[in-house]
Amino acid sequence: MRLPRDEQDLLPLVGRRRELRFLESLLTRGSRALVTGPRGIGKTRLIEEAAAACGLQPVELCGPRTLHELLELLLPRITDAPCPPAELRSLPSQALQARALEALRASPRWLWIDDPVPAGPRLYRFLQRVLWIDGCGLAVTACDRQQLGYLGRLLWDPREELTLQPLDRKAAALLLDEAIRTFGLQALDPLEEFRRHALSAAAGNAGRIVTLCRLASQPQYRHGNRVLFTPLWMDTITELA
Repeated sequence: MRLPRDEQDLLPLVGRRRELRFLESLLTRGSRALVTGPRGIGKTRLIEEAAAACGLQPVELCGPRTLHELLELLLPRITDAPCPPAELRSLPSQALQARALEALRASPRWLWIDDPVPAGPRLYRFLQRVLWIDGCGLAVTACDRQQLGYLGRLLWDPREELTLQPLDRKAAALLLDEAIRTFGLQALDPLEEFRRHALSAAAGNAGRIVTLCRLASQPQYRHGNRVLFTPLWMDTITELA
């Protein structure tokens, strides 16, 4: 699960300077990048920030289950005159592959697969052909390598992998303070108690910190100026599942 884009835009990227530099170097000098870590840890935001810094606009493909589904998602994004959705669904995958490869040869792009379903051999072979095209690349964001399936054959090199760890206590506290201001929680009473509970429960997970604060701004989690932390935390975990 990712944060809504407006929430991402409102809050700074905190505590990830080293990881951002490393990912920028992969996107600039290589053709593959794998970012792993638990849900909410900040994989999506990091890819977006690194791609923007490198002047890239990767084609984002969220969780395609099959090669045909990936091609249905991809073709409208890379062709000037895409087929209607019904036609894309009816055409054989072989025909769609040919169109996609032709478009990528004409205008190379990075593909970004977010939260993949374990890939099969047909999807792997297509992406292998994509990576043979000069200027094309592949970025994947996943919880762990078990999500990759056959994609692991393309993303085997540990030098092209970044595993995100939780934010340290200082960075987590800084992000929490930013989120408290963004969502107008300064009047919570006692605010320090909310901060303590939030930092402990979130355990350095940026998505948990932001989701906690966003939900805490809603009236159903409040009793006067006090936060009902138990239901707030349960719904936070549910959102990020």
